[in-house]
Amino acid sequence: MSLNVARPIVIIVEGKTDELLLASLLAHLQVSERVCVTQGRNASGKAAISKTLLQSVVSDYALYERPLQALGIVTDSDADPTETFRHYRAVFQHAGLTPPVAAGAVSRGSPRTGVLALPPGGPGELEDILWDYYQDRVPDVARCIDQARATVEAADPPARAKRSKILLHSALVYGLNRAPTVRPLRSPEQTFQEAFWDWSHPAFSPLSQFLADLLG
Repeated sequence: MSLNVARPIVIIVEGKTDELLLASLLAHLQVSERVCVTQGRNASGKAAISKTLLQSVVSDYALYERPLQALGIVTDSDADPTETFRHYRAVFQHAGLTPPVAAGAVSRGSPRTGVLALPPGGPGELEDILWDYYQDRVPDVARCIDQARATVEAADPPARAKRSKILLHSALVYGLNRAPTVRPLRSPEQTFQEAFWDWSHPAFSPLSQFLADLLG
């Protein structure tokens, strides 16, 4: 975890894709100077964001005598979005912080706190909202990819677990490349600065609203 204590709002995410997506969205919203986005550490999944991590964020700001205005968590909904929210709400409570009362909502405590699980209402993961955007942006290509996915899954059912990343990798190659030459496969976070991504699109509205609420 790395903090910029000059930025009074902290959002903790689970991975690099989440971190870079939020960085691009913050730049679009022109609020980058107020928000520090950082990853959980020394673990994966829900174990990466613990009460100890939240307490260390609060302690770092207190150490440097900086006012921490808000502390948020952006996470995958996983199999059960309700349970995911309950888990992180308990993490806030155990860290001695005012917990949010509902998923996507921001508490009025000091600091303000919030948990946004993606996609809202789940189940799923961050890549689901990227895929929703892609389906709207280039629907013809999306249909081709869906058909290819169905063929693969029929032959190899375990491939379903890899659906989102395979789809996004394929989608980005065909969606971003309009030239006759073929680009190598790239992961989503390698493309977030491309013009293909329109951060004002409704697919990203839950994230934008969550950020606006954290900003206060």
